[in-house]
Amino acid sequence: CSIPCTGGSRRNDMNPARHTESFQRNLWAKRAVARKLWRNFEKVAELGLQFGWGIAIEWPNACSYWKWPAVTRFLERHGLRKAYCRGCAVGLKDDLGIPIAKPWRIEIDMPELHASLDACRCPGKHAHLVHSGCQGKYARMSGAYTPTFARRVHRAFERNTTGVQKCWTGGSPSDSCAAATQDYS
Repeated sequence: CSIPCTGGSRRNDMNPARHTESFQRNLWAKRAVARKLWRNFEKVAELGLQFGWGIAIEWPNACSYWKWPAVTRFLERHGLRKAYCRGCAVGLKDDLGIPIAKPWRIEIDMPELHASLDACRCPGKHAHLVHSGCQGKYARMSGAYTPTFARRVHRAFERNTTGVQKCWTGGSPSDSCAAATQDYS
């Protein structure tokens, strides 16, 4: 799950326009969309868990959505574990090639994925003397994962899904797939 985090960004509190009516209206709209997406994610995740699917939820570490009661209840109910990943450790850079240390937090129930992403910490000043800020176009850009991040996720999913029931059997959908493809709009 990677619901857009713009409504929960700490940068909203720093924006000079934050007290204007138009800014507040826009922020409210973003948060309303995020809440609707979260409710739909919960429905799909609860169903998926019944069939052995894994869960991973990603937002920046300081995103206010982590504090939503519905989110904290879900995390507690399913015992997800925090993994912290820095963008600079997975190749996130600005236009000049300077690493961006975006602080991703991923709550995960898959041990392989947790280990893979939690290992992605900044290598330190010997490798990254300075970091570029994750703001403006770089904040938007960081919403699309780097190839290194994506490879780590895909490899961990491959290791995690060994032995998990496959959705399609004999060329037709099984009962579990019919349930899993239900429309939740």
